[in-house]
Amino acid sequence: MIRGSRGFAPVLILIVLGIIGVAAYLMLNPKPSSLYPSPTPTQTPDSTANLSRVESKDWKTYRNTSQKYTLEYPPSWEVSEESYSESSYILHSSLFKENRKNQLTVEVYSKFLIPAVPEDKILRTEEIAVGDVSATKNWHNSFGPTIEVLIPFQGKLYRVTAVNDETLDQILSTFKFLEE
Repeated sequence: MIRGSRGFAPVLILIVLGIIGVAAYLMLNPKPSSLYPSPTPTQTPDSTANLSRVESKDWKTYRNTSQKYTLEYPPSWEVSEESYSESSYILHSSLFKENRKNQLTVEVYSKFLIPAVPEDKILRTEEIAVGDVSATKNWHNSFGPTIEVLIPFQGKLYRVTAVNDETLDQILSTFKFLEE
C-alpha cells in the first residue's frame, strides 16, 4: 500500500504542475478582448484622428503644474499621485480610478524613455491629436488588454494608459498642456 502511493504522488504532482503551467500561460497571454476593434493595419500619420470634446460639466479638474498638464475626470473617480526624483527616467505618475476596470494612468517620462511594448503584442496603432499635439495611440496585449497614448511634448513623453477606449477618449478630449 505504501509502495503504490509513492508511485502515484509524482504523477499527481506532474498533473498539478501542468494545470498550473497552462493556467499561467493563458493568464499571461490572453486573446484579444472585445474591448478592441478587429486589428487593422497601421495607419499613416496623414490619417490623424481628432478627439471631440465631451460634455463634462460635472467632472473634476486635475491640474499638475510641475508637469504642465491638466485634464478632467468623472466625479466618482479617485486620484493618487507619485513623483520621482529628477534623476529618474519617470518623473511623475497619476492614477485616476473608479474601479479596477475603469481607470486611467498618466505617466511623465524624461528623454522619451518608456518601457517598450513588444511589437508582437501591439494589435493596432493610430495617429491622433491630443489638443494641438500629435500623439500615437496603441492597442496592445502586453499585460492584458491595454490602450496607451504616447504624447511627446517639450522634451518629455506623456504616456496615458487605460483599458476602456471610450473613457480614455473622453478624458483625452479634456487633456491640455499648460503654458509656461
